[in-house]
Amino acid sequence: MNILTQQLLTRHARGDASVDLDAVEDRIVATLGLRPRFDPLAHHQHSRLAADLDKVRVDELRDDIARAEDATHGRVTPLLLTIGLVFAFIVEAIGAVLITKALGLPPNERFPLGLGLAGALLVATMATARRAARLGASAPLPNDGSPPPAAPRSIGALIVLASYALFVGAIAVIRLLGAGGADDDVPQVQLVAEAVVMLATALGPAWIAEAIVRHRAPAAYVHGRLRALRRRAKELEARRKRAETTIGRIDRAGERWDRQAARLRALYRATHAHATATRASASSAPESTSRIQATTAPGRSTT
Repeated sequence: MNILTQQLLTRHARGDASVDLDAVEDRIVATLGLRPRFDPLAHHQHSRLAADLDKVRVDELRDDIARAEDATHGRVTPLLLTIGLVFAFIVEAIGAVLITKALGLPPNERFPLGLGLAGALLVATMATARRAARLGASAPLPNDGSPPPAAPRSIGALIVLASYALFVGAIAVIRLLGAGGADDDVPQVQLVAEAVVMLATALGPAWIAEAIVRHRAPAAYVHGRLRALRRRAKELEARRKRAETTIGRIDRAGERWDRQAARLRALYRATHAHATATRASASSAPESTSRIQATTAPGRSTT
């Protein structure tokens, strides 16, 4: 409260006292403005702050986070699954490059063709796994208690399975021949064992990659939802803290307004009372003078 404000208020107080008017509250509002207060019903911004203070949403979000954490318990993180997928593809690519070498391709063509072969084997494995899952899926049980119908057999699925078996067999034969399996001196048992090993090396990385891809989707969904919930909770907590800070600033501004209003009110009351008393004493002085004159005038006429 500066000196100019005090001078203006005292002048207004004297003016109000001269006309028998007491407008202290109006003068304070005219000087300081309306008192700052938190009012969600009157201000849209305050209603938003009140919504940010709602702890029910935060508690519900924490419950969702707890359930999401329980869902992620025992699951491998998507990052580890991605690393495993890359490692399986690298192993499969190395085997595919060895196949291109067994085919007698020049060195400058082995790597790109090997990568293409590895990718084709992975795609074929995933497609075959999906077709096999559909073929092995059981039909829903009927409501009348009759035995369930047989699972439908798709000719396209059977063709895919047969093509995949032929593809894998060709890869195993090529690997076997590339490893020297066509030598007549090699026993038959050893040939069979080498064929099984070659088939396992051809199928192993591809099926491992298929299993990783199949398990990565739900793991990525669960961990992604958990990250989204935690990010949402962090945002709500930050908004709640900002709302508390803003509301505290409004409350402190209201307290400052109260202190300034109290001082202005006291100054107005004192000035108004002084001006009223001065005006009353000034108006009573002529009355006493005229009364004295009225009492002394007959005495003079008597003498």
